Amino acid sequence: MKLDLQSVQCTMLIPLWGRATASEKNPEILYDKEAIEIIAGCHFDFTEIAKTFGEYGGISYLVRARKMEDTIRKFINKHPRATIVNIGSGLDTTFSRVDNGTINWYNLDLPDAIAFRQSLIPDTPRNISIAKSFFDVSWFDDVIFNKEDGILFISAGVFYYFQESQLKEIFQKMSLFFSRRRDVL
Repeated sequence: MKLDLQSVQCTMLIPLWGRATASEKNPEILYDKEAIEIIAGCHFDFTEIAKTFGEYGGISYLVRARKMEDTIRKFINKHPRATIVNIGSGLDTTFSRVDNGTINWYNLDLPDAIAFRQSLIPDTPRNISIAKSFFDVSWFDDVIFNKEDGILFISAGVFYYFQESQLKEIFQKMSLFFSRRRDVL
């Protein structure tokens, strides 16, 4: 199946493709077994993505994933029962690499993006998708966490689509909500 490079699905497949292809050649940086398996099982023609992004693009996605993973691992080391919210998750596979058996992970993305994600990466009891806009604050109630266990919000390649004022407003709402909330898992 040929992909439109401007489609939502394609923008989700690009970093997945990059991590898969670059990690096969550079496992010392990061080895993304899940991305490799997904790409191998996909019935998509990645020729245009490969021509457009090339080896440099792939390594860029791999290094970005490694830097994010390093930060997440540091947080999990301090907070082993943490909750992680991946904003604009797309087809991110970080959970499979950082899971310590006790973290809870939420993948937040638009409904069509989550539907596509779930066709390739099914949810599990501790790796759950939320099909809502980042700006729809109702997703706050979908995140179950214990404040004492810590909560970390991550995002890669999403915020540049929005204006600074939009981001500032939603971050303020998140700060107020999540700093006051005390749920028990």
